[in-house]
Amino acid sequence: MLPNGTTSALVVGVGLLLVTLLAITAGTKKPDAPVGAVTRMLSVGFAYLIVIFSVFSNGGMNLLGLVLLAIALLIPIAASYWTVTAIAGPLGAPRLSPPTLRLLQLVGALAGFLIIAIQLIAAGRVISLLGGLNPAWVTAALGITVALYVLSRGWRGASRTSRWSLLFVVLAVLVFIAGIVLGKIASLGTPALPTQGYSVGVIVSVFVVVFAVGACDAVLLRSLRSSSQPVRSAIGGGALILGTVVALGLGLLLFFGGSFFAPAEPVFTVISGLGPIGLAIVSGLFVMLLASTTDTYLAATGDAIADAFAGPNGQAHDSLRSKSVIVVGVLAIVVALFAPDITALFALAAILSAAGLGVVLVHRSGNQAPPPLSLVIGVTAGLVVAVIAGLTQTLCFGPWTSLAVALSFAIAYFAAFIAKNATHPTNADEVTEESTVG
Repeated sequence: MLPNGTTSALVVGVGLLLVTLLAITAGTKKPDAPVGAVTRMLSVGFAYLIVIFSVFSNGGMNLLGLVLLAIALLIPIAASYWTVTAIAGPLGAPRLSPPTLRLLQLVGALAGFLIIAIQLIAAGRVISLLGGLNPAWVTAALGITVALYVLSRGWRGASRTSRWSLLFVVLAVLVFIAGIVLGKIASLGTPALPTQGYSVGVIVSVFVVVFAVGACDAVLLRSLRSSSQPVRSAIGGGALILGTVVALGLGLLLFFGGSFFAPAEPVFTVISGLGPIGLAIVSGLFVMLLASTTDTYLAATGDAIADAFAGPNGQAHDSLRSKSVIVVGVLAIVVALFAPDITALFALAAILSAAGLGVVLVHRSGNQAPPPLSLVIGVTAGLVVAVIAGLTQTLCFGPWTSLAVALSFAIAYFAAFIAKNATHPTNADEVTEESTVG
């Protein structure tokens, strides 16, 4: 039985207020400290988990599914680290031409925008289930609140509230302890309820999609590029995500007899047993966790857009950032209200990110920076591929999604390769310093 919506609304409101106060009272501590980079990666992992978990638990998740899920969550970090090393020149200076680098930032911002919409959709669905609230109101309230405090303190406030993602670690430990106490280890090998198994096409598609999105992820790229120890940050973030997901997954599998279905009757039984007050508290904590993830992406996306359109000396950056945050926040709420299919949005982010990945790979093969036109061609082709996939209802996780991502990547890659050779017909050793250092 669902709790009283008024109780849940009050607790959720208090949770959003707490996160807002933490954001707007952020101090002067450097937001890009190593610990901040690690917690932001945990927030990113939580954002990806929402989508990937829905795929692997559709036919029932078992121990193999948990292993695949853990691998899929580590791939984006590896992909973003690869991108950072590909575009970084001597002393960390970007080796892409400034216009190409700006377009690449816009690709990451577009993917970040879609991830924000996914977070808002998830908030509406989960809080509606737990707290009995209207999902549209939850989506709008979370989006508006996050936009307001990102406008107030930007990346600094988002970096502070991203540490609330550590609540996910606490939750994982509690679930793992409950699974050990109430479950049986033997159930991991012989689940009480059989699962449908996992298609190779779906597994490959998930890996391809998360690699493409991770390679252009605005939060991951900024965290790694701004970190004084990017290797340490990547390893620390990956280890924290891996430990958290494994603890949570094993706890759920043990508790539910070796296999987990979402949604399923046992889940509803456990949820309803918490009572109205318990469910209201869980709703408040969950919305705080989602806020800590959403604001990080909104801040990174707003800054990426502002950097891409700012003048040569960064003029009007603050004004552009504020306008970008408002536009992205409003559009994300609209998309979340009218496009509730999170897998399609994530697949779309992958198709567009693949174009940026193709340009980066061309750059990695030589010192000459590919011109911006190649990325424009690639992104345009990606949009066309996405529209075709959407109209044919193949914008989901499967072989056709992998093909769409690969096609977008291939078009961008060859466009960048041809354009680079046409622009720089001379030998690579004769490239000027201006074309190799952004």
